Amino acid sequence: MLSQIISHTPTWVFGLFFGLLLLGLVQTKQRTVKRYTIYILPLAMFIFSGIGIASAFGFSGVTIVSWLLGITLLLVVGLKVKWGQTVIREADRLTIAGSWQPLILMMAIFFTKYCVTVMIAREVNFIGDIAFVATVSLLYGCFNGVFIARCVVMRQVKA
Repeated sequence: MLSQIISHTPTWVFGLFFGLLLLGLVQTKQRTVKRYTIYILPLAMFIFSGIGIASAFGFSGVTIVSWLLGITLLLVVGLKVKWGQTVIREADRLTIAGSWQPLILMMAIFFTKYCVTVMIAREVNFIGDIAFVATVSLLYGCFNGVFIARCVVMRQVKA
């Protein structure tokens, strides 16, 4: 069954997977970046998860409320967490210690979207259940909340 699922996966999905994997591996090393680049990853993952929700379930009250609830919950929690990352601010640049967290989150979003898409393609009977839709939307929101919180924490570092 797994080989059948993989064989029916479009080629571009593998390209996206390896692109996210590479981007995540870059995040594991200390790097110095321009200050504005800390917004790119949270924005990209926000768009990616939004597309995941829209393509799987469409935007409805349940999906939007669940997604925003997940973002809010993990943003609030994430702002209180010590990320264990050293961020050094210099003029318009930040030096950020490497972390495996972005890679793990990107893979979690990718595999969540992949699994939901497979379930839709296989016409799993619970795919339209409100509890499933709300749970997946909440999960996407939680992923986004972590990315956004991490960005806000990095932004607040004083020079």
